[in-house]
Amino acid sequence: MLKVIKEVYLPLYSTKSNEFEPGEKSGINQWNASGRPRDYDEAYIPVPSWIHNKIQGFFPNNKIDLFTLELPNGTLLNAKMCQDGQKAIMTDPNSDLGKWLLRDVLDAKEKALIDRAHLVKKGIDSVKITKLSHTKYKIEPAILGAFESFKKLY
Repeated sequence: MLKVIKEVYLPLYSTKSNEFEPGEKSGINQWNASGRPRDYDEAYIPVPSWIHNKIQGFFPNNKIDLFTLELPNGTLLNAKMCQDGQKAIMTDPNSDLGKWLLRDVLDAKEKALIDRAHLVKKGIDSVKITKLSHTKYKIEPAILGAFESFKKLY
């Protein structure tokens, strides 16, 4: 019998970093990436590939299907899976997600790179995504270590 998974945890740091550091030009620091002028609120949430493999069907399996992300305050954001392999959640506009994460949750100033020390200070290094339907999800901050604990289940 297939177990229905209602929630996943996603890291706000690079899973390639042994020190759990966010990328300097990716994820929550996407605003710092080169290539074009960027809004200081640009950010995305990385989705490790194993989540798509182990928890199939939790997220849309393409870059076309839109879904709604509900913030803890009830605000609804338009979102979709982006990048090769659907390895990122982004909103339209992309700055909506970053404004919530960077300014509201992490209380970061514009142009401030988020590092592990900042995440530890705030007690948050991941987000919890709850699937409400095929087109609606709820997102909320998660405590330090939540993603690593979740990963151990799989």
